[in-house]
Amino acid sequence: MTDRTPQDPWFQPDQSEVYLDFCLSLTPEQRLQMLDDLNRFLAEARAAMERKRGAERALAPSRLKQDQ
Repeated sequence: MTDRTPQDPWFQPDQSEVYLDFCLSLTPEQRLQMLDDLNRFLAEARAAMERKRGAERALAPSRLKQDQ
């Protein structure tokens, strides 16, 4: 297998190379903002999952009655 180089016309960097280049191009303030945004997104996703679980738990007794 040959090594890929940017000079080759078929060269396609893999996603980790692209992401690393992107992260290295950010200023420290931009990196902190990106991490804040990511943490906010994860918190919102966790909250949505908890709401869904709560709704499923609330429906569980009625589903048991329907099955009987």
